[in-house]
Amino acid sequence: MREIYIAATPIGGLDDVTVATLKVLKEADFILCEFIPRIKQVIIDGKWEVHGESMEYGQDPSKYPEIHQRILNVINDGKKVIYLPERGSVGIEDPGFSLMKFMEDNGVTLRILPGPSCVIASYIAALPMSDRVSRNAFTFQPIVDLDDEQLEAYIRSYRHSPNALIFIVHDPEMHTAIKFMEKYYGADRRVSVCMNISLQDQEIVRTTLGELARDFTPEKYHQKYTTIVVDGCELPLPE
Repeated sequence: MREIYIAATPIGGLDDVTVATLKVLKEADFILCEFIPRIKQVIIDGKWEVHGESMEYGQDPSKYPEIHQRILNVINDGKKVIYLPERGSVGIEDPGFSLMKFMEDNGVTLRILPGPSCVIASYIAALPMSDRVSRNAFTFQPIVDLDDEQLEAYIRSYRHSPNALIFIVHDPEMHTAIKFMEKYYGADRRVSVCMNISLQDQEIVRTTLGELARDFTPEKYHQKYTTIVVDGCELPLPE
């Protein structure tokens, strides 16, 4: 069968890697890495058993077509290939999405190896925030490289969402994003700020958007893996 394995790399604690991922890594003929220095260090520190050839993918988009074709040829030759993102899972601010799209378009089966997810972990951590029926689903939205006008429009578009809203926000935009959330979702809307949720030193702050905007300091929230979970908009319950 023509297939490619898509792994999830531990975000912080190397013990988060799954047994299934370690098994495929040991058997793989070819390891495609988002960033080789980071992956090699993880492999060394984690004492993972690896025998396949490594190749970097993700640092230079101009090389994607060439790499795509080479990997397709390797797969067509019956070799086992695994892709390792730098941290976390593919598709969340990750170039691996282009690889997956190319492989799927060319009839290659995607074999997904589940692993650590700050999105799911943050949603579970925030569940006690509210017991309303509106918290039976969530909407995940990464915020990346938006100017203030784009950021405001982006956040405003979710002001009537009944789902919990999960945001991954880069440091420079974090405080501005929180102020826009307060403006459009309301100062009293409850929020959980999940920091280092995939690490041993995780910290969860439960507060309101108004209090978060007022008390925000870069020292507390920047330079950490921070996920913001905003409670969903309360809707009338069905009769």
